Amino acid sequence: METKYKKLVFIKEQDRKNKEAQIAKINAKRAEVKQKIDSLSEAINETKIPKDGNFSALNIIKSTLDGLRREKKELENYYNYLAVELTNAQKQYKKANIEYEKMKHLDDLEKEKMVEKIKKLEQIQSDEISLMLFNNKEL
Repeated sequence: METKYKKLVFIKEQDRKNKEAQIAKINAKRAEVKQKIDSLSEAINETKIPKDGNFSALNIIKSTLDGLRREKKELENYYNYLAVELTNAQKQYKKANIEYEKMKHLDDLEKEKMVEKIKKLEQIQSDEISLMLFNNKEL
């Protein structure tokens, strides 16, 4: 049945699906960043600082470690940013879902009203037919 809310329900459902996809995208990005952070942590932990040797080699290793730590810190900040984005996306999804449910409920109520109206009309028509048949029998 076509109701005046049908198009709104469709729009709200699409909005809800978009929000859901956005959450999935953020979660995938967070997993990717977390994997990079873990690999950087492993690389930092595996790097051995020599106890003796050339000062320039020690300097190179130190600067490499500093670069890895800096990159790890940047990724951790980005990971935290994505956590905030995820929270915001989840709030937007919750709102979109509530809006969808409202429109769906109004659509269902409208359909119920239409069904009741049709049933009443059928009942009236049935009564009229019964009355006509009864009157024809008497004649």
